[in-house]
Amino acid sequence: MFNSKLIFLIVAFIWNGTFLLCQNIEESGGGEYIHNPSMKCVSDEDYSRISFMLHDNMNILQNKGILPKSDKNQVVAFAFPLKKAENLTWNNFYGISGFVDQNSDNEVMDYNCGLRTYDGHNGVDYFTWPFQWYLVENDLVHIVAAADGIIIGKEDGNSSYSCDWNGNQNWNAVYLRHNDGSVTWYGHMKKNSLTGKAIGSQVKQGEYLGVVGSSGRSSGPHLHFEVYKSQPFTRFNLIEPHSGSCNTLNNDSWWESQESYQYPVLNTILTHNNVIEFGCPTELEKTYFKNEFKPGDKVYFSRFYKDQKKGSTSFQKVYKPDNTLWRQWQHTFTDDFNASWWFNTQTLPANAEIGEWKYEATYEGSYMQHTFRVTNTSGTADEDTEFNMITFPNPAIDILKLSFPPNDQIQKIAIIIRSVTGKIVLNQTYLGETEGQVDIAHLPNGIYLLECKKEDKTLTKKLIINR
Repeated sequence: MFNSKLIFLIVAFIWNGTFLLCQNIEESGGGEYIHNPSMKCVSDEDYSRISFMLHDNMNILQNKGILPKSDKNQVVAFAFPLKKAENLTWNNFYGISGFVDQNSDNEVMDYNCGLRTYDGHNGVDYFTWPFQWYLVENDLVHIVAAADGIIIGKEDGNSSYSCDWNGNQNWNAVYLRHNDGSVTWYGHMKKNSLTGKAIGSQVKQGEYLGVVGSSGRSSGPHLHFEVYKSQPFTRFNLIEPHSGSCNTLNNDSWWESQESYQYPVLNTILTHNNVIEFGCPTELEKTYFKNEFKPGDKVYFSRFYKDQKKGSTSFQKVYKPDNTLWRQWQHTFTDDFNASWWFNTQTLPANAEIGEWKYEATYEGSYMQHTFRVTNTSGTADEDTEFNMITFPNPAIDILKLSFPPNDQIQKIAIIIRSVTGKIVLNQTYLGETEGQVDIAHLPNGIYLLECKKEDKTLTKKLIINR
């Protein structure tokens, strides 16, 4: 579990860092996204309940010949237990709020002799970042098996929207036993997202187990990843999968490739039409995603970082549709943050070029590009009459229908659907008839931007898919 507290500051022109090559910086702000773990993800009562449940399940599976004896000579190396959905275009999507606590007393210490843990914590907590609830609602971060194994336990049906420690409410979780006898716990999953495979089924490394949620004792969406070398599930058998000079539980890393203790990376860059708000749960989180603007609009350019490094610099550029540079600026950080976000605004000129603009950022070897469009008045959603086309239903399910007046001479129309992050998820040409349809069954539930283009006109409107 982790508690989230946002330190937010809006200042003009300069904030917590240094701008060089600044060009017409208007508003700027952001800050650290703080995670202060204070409670154990699993209560002592739940540890006892889970341990008995897994012990009984393993005995049943062994008696049925489904669960073979463990082979201590086999070496199990873990792959990373999270994976982004195919339609999530972000460079990175998580941060780390806590490792295994190495101290058995009231003090805390992580495997690297640091303080990135909390008292009595038995796992590694990976929180989704940014826009945690948006990621949960759209099933965009998946939990996957760290190694080949057999499902020895599943718990589901509990609420996914915990925002604070909430008594004895159970989490949703999957538990795997691996060939060497080790066991991994995957906790706080989203309700009803768990793999359809039954207890006793085999899974392969990297196979889908569920979606990151916030079930049980949790104050925000994250994966609690806990490892034991064997039964019983006590501290004597507990594993911290990272190797480090202060790891008192095991000497070697259990990862195929261990991530650095601090790994600075640019998670994503986005554009908005207002200052974003982080909250819990979904109704309090305000993304203000926007990828289409008009000349003269104010654009909020945002950036989100994992393990922001003191003294490092992030570089930003904005290009016009003809690929000429419009704005550039840079930000040198004055603090180390486990997670942070920053924004600034730029107002488009009244005669801004119509078309696709590019927003780019580089940081510590990470590069990202985000596109947004500048349209004229014919590109707004209230121009259906001039465009002479009807799209329905909205919200849609699996088919989006198109309707044109009988006398309208249509040659061809480009149908483009973009995700809220700006990625094109459907692009096809419709050859004109008075009625037609577009198959959207492959697109997950969510909010999209629909663009319909014919000749010199563009219709742009919000499309909701809700099954």
